[in-house]
Parts: sequence; structure tokens; C-alpha cells
Amino acid sequence: MQQRLDCDTLVLFDQLGLFGPLTLDQSTEPDLVVSWSALISGYVQNGLGKEALLAFGDMCLLGVKCNEFTFRCVFKACSVKKDLNMGKKVHGMTLE
Repeated sequence: MQQRLDCDTLVLFDQLGLFGPLTLDQSTEPDLVVSWSALISGYVQNGLGKEALLAFGDMCLLGVKCNEFTFRCVFKACSVKKDLNMGKKVHGMTLE
């Protein structure tokens, strides 16, 4: 059985600092792209394009490879934020 948390709840917990010191880069999950993509998706679904792009930047700095779902979420974040330049940069990353 797969458990799911409501994205609104996750974003609220993050904004209130209720996650404490644990961050995604400390996770023991073998496939971090799933966690990062879920975080980015939650931000985007709640209209928080800036936060989604910041999380994407952190993900890239940690060397976590993006998948197709991640890129779709990031493109949506660029749209929410109306950031064409970032959208072009991300597009370039998909071509690498």
C-alpha cells in the first residue's frame, strides 16, 4: 500500500519550519529524484514558482539527476513565475 501526503500539507509544514533539521539531501532514500520532484511539484501546485525553482537549484547543486517529471514541474514553475530565461536554461538542460 502506498501512502501519500497532501501537497498542501507538505508545503505548509515546510513554510512553518516543521520539517526540522532533516533535509532532502540527508535522506537515505535511494532515489532522491522522487523526493525532490514531489517537493517541486507541491510548490508548483500551490502557485509557489519561486520556491519550486529554488528547490530545483538545490537539487541540481546536490547532483541529483532530473527525470521527465521533474522537468515538467520545473517548466510549470517557470510559467507560474513568468521566467522565460529560466525556462530556456532548463530547456537547454533537457537537450544535454
